[in-house]
Amino acid sequence: MTVGIAIIDLNGHIVSLKSFKEAKYSDVVREVISHGRAIIVASDVFPAPKMVKKLAASLNAKIYSPSNVFTVGSKKEMVDEFLRDRTSIFSPSNAHQRDALAAAIKTYKIYEKKFNQINKRGKEKNLSFKEREEVKTLFINGMPITKALDFINDSKSILDSKKSKFENIIDPDLITDSDLDTPLDLNLDSQETLIKLKSRIKQQESQIKNQEVIIKNLRNKNKLLKNKIRKQKRKSSKLKFKLEKLQQDYSNEILLEKKVSSKINIIKKLQESYNNEKVLREKLEERLKTFNKIKTIEVSHKAVPVKIIKSFTRDGINESYHQGDLKSGDVVFLLNSRGGGSQTASLLSKLSLKAIIISDKMPPQAKEVLENNDIPLIKSSKIGIKMGKDFAIVQSEALDKEIQLWKNKIKKQRNQYEKEKLWNVIDEYRAQRKRDAQE
Repeated sequence: MTVGIAIIDLNGHIVSLKSFKEAKYSDVVREVISHGRAIIVASDVFPAPKMVKKLAASLNAKIYSPSNVFTVGSKKEMVDEFLRDRTSIFSPSNAHQRDALAAAIKTYKIYEKKFNQINKRGKEKNLSFKEREEVKTLFINGMPITKALDFINDSKSILDSKKSKFENIIDPDLITDSDLDTPLDLNLDSQETLIKLKSRIKQQESQIKNQEVIIKNLRNKNKLLKNKIRKQKRKSSKLKFKLEKLQQDYSNEILLEKKVSSKINIIKKLQESYNNEKVLREKLEERLKTFNKIKTIEVSHKAVPVKIIKSFTRDGINESYHQGDLKSGDVVFLLNSRGGGSQTASLLSKLSLKAIIISDKMPPQAKEVLENNDIPLIKSSKIGIKMGKDFAIVQSEALDKEIQLWKNKIKKQRNQYEKEKLWNVIDEYRAQRKRDAQE
């Protein structure tokens, strides 16, 4: 399997960031101990894998694994934020390195505030960088900060004059090139720290060599890309020439297609005009046949042609009128007299129709307008109307009889109305005379 390893020191600096394919356990251990003593071994999953537990036991280190789900998004966000806040030459190149670095950062963040507190209090007690690191180690292993500081302070021996200079050298914030070249008489702990510094320098040199190899490879790749660009430019020039020729041919084809399309459009318009004229001619022929039938019926005097109005609406009346089917003195049949009002009735009144045949109940306001204009309303059930394709017919005798009955009825209604009106005047006159006499 592929193993990602990230090492962070107790001051939040990334010491190493690598990944190994088909790594052996010994390779992982060797990589860790080459950078110093491990204090905590962290994992990005819970529970920690067996290999992580085994590694922690081998290095005599504590183990940490997150208690909640550590999503890929949260890992990426944590790593990006950590690298953004620090100047580091390290950056994860794959998911294994990212996950390992996220686990290390997560663990470091748990102790970061306490580490800062140890640095501050340690400097106040004039503890060296090395001694402050020992305090942090004791704290991680369970000793309270105050007790750990006292423990290191009590065990601190009096240093010679060169000790002060050595402390400046091993403090990362105070290291200079001249300090690294100056031979020192160092004790065992100092030698161990110096070994760590030399190991870090060696690592930096290795990284520089790797960067030089990368730069060399990039230059070679750049040279290959430039050659490829030149070839692509030549190819592009040829393709551009072909494209221009194709565009010219295409333009000629477009012009031809436009001419053909124009002719086709003209033909379509002529065909459409012809079809419209044909439909109109057929309608006129049909209407002519109907007109001839109506004339034949009118000449016979035995039957009367009846014009049909499909709906008792303004549109229905106008449609029949503009088609030439309605004229003064016609008899019409309203297929549906409901929905009409006084205005639609007024339209029919202006035509001076002979009679209107209905098969249902007409609205009162429309009926009143027609009666006031002396247009008879005849029920179809009383005259035996016969329906044809475009018109209907009724017997002249039956129609004239119903018209006369309607006129008599209306005359009687009007006489009755006039009588009632007269009696109302007389009653009003009598009432007024009575009021005058009482006064």
